[in-house]
Amino acid sequence: MSLFDLVINIIESSIMCYFIYKYFDFKQIEKLWLFILIDFTSITLCNSFINESSALLIIVTSVLIVCLKMFGEKIRIESIIVCFLSLIIDIVCNVVSLIIGRIANYFIGTQFIQMPAMTVLSKILYLIAVLAFLKKKASYKSQLNSKRWLTLIIVISILFIVAYILVTSYVFDNVDTLVNLFCTALIFIAIILILNIYGKILEENEESTRIRLKNEEIRYKKENEKVLSKMSEDIYQLEHNLRYILMQVKLNEQNKKYDENIELIDQYIRNFGKFKAIINTDNPYFDYFMNQKINDLSNNGIDVHTSINISHSDYYLDREYVEYLIKVINLFKLEATQITINIYEKQEFNIIEVLTSKNMKLTFDNSLKQLAQHLDAQYKVIQDNELCVFKSIQSMK
Repeated sequence: MSLFDLVINIIESSIMCYFIYKYFDFKQIEKLWLFILIDFTSITLCNSFINESSALLIIVTSVLIVCLKMFGEKIRIESIIVCFLSLIIDIVCNVVSLIIGRIANYFIGTQFIQMPAMTVLSKILYLIAVLAFLKKKASYKSQLNSKRWLTLIIVISILFIVAYILVTSYVFDNVDTLVNLFCTALIFIAIILILNIYGKILEENEESTRIRLKNEEIRYKKENEKVLSKMSEDIYQLEHNLRYILMQVKLNEQNKKYDENIELIDQYIRNFGKFKAIINTDNPYFDYFMNQKINDLSNNGIDVHTSINISHSDYYLDREYVEYLIKVINLFKLEATQITINIYEKQEFNIIEVLTSKNMKLTFDNSLKQLAQHLDAQYKVIQDNELCVFKSIQSMK
């Protein structure tokens, strides 16, 4: 074995051990140096005494797994796969480097790139691939379960075997029909397994979406409880003040201050008026944003009346629907002083009606039109001299 081979073995061992060291997030640097020494020794001995590549692959993988056990890492399917993967990446980079060298020599017409240069290139590619893999892995916090890892290692193994056979056939110009059929069968198996993984991922995404929506429902339910709690406190305070208002009304009556009585009564009615439009439909997301919008309208001096009769449905967790509803109400915000909002269901449809006793021009921007198109909402505006009505109907399916 030449000095060049020893240097390449050191570089290869260092990259391989660094990959595993960082993947499992070991802290002690001494483990890395010891890991490199053991791995370098095993690769050097295998290259010296073993010519069979599959045997070399098994031995070096076993050495890596034993080292992980020595360093206190619990041996799981993931541990085996990562050790195996570190070697697979190395082999793939070797093959890619060999292909690049052959293609370059083919176009140049001479043996311009020799084997040592291809070997150095393969280790550069190996380092780049390892760093890219570690960077990608660091961006994810969750881990695959053992069943998913088992399926993944089968798929990786099949693809590796197919790639190895096809590349070997190409490099050594040894193409065989039976080999191609075998590779085709393996690819079909891999496709079936990949589709199985895809189906599981879709199931997990559906479950994740359900959990997210439930968490949002809990969040907005808490926000609505705060609104209702504050409203209850305000109502209690108004009721508490009623005694003093009645005493003042009585005193004003005795002093014939009738205008002051009317003002006191009107003020009390206005204070109570802000509670008449509080929305509580048991759809927390819908209730939260509707209450915010109604409060906004009231603060802008608009008298709001509501009639909402809807079921408890995931349909009202749809952000686009709530955004559409808010934009519809905003059409009336600039000119109207009093609006009525009716929202109800009829069979499988949700119906929105917003009206005001005033003839006014409604301006529809592109965002509202796009939301209506997205929700497949059919809407129309009815106007006469004393009434403006917006009506929209959309399927809840």
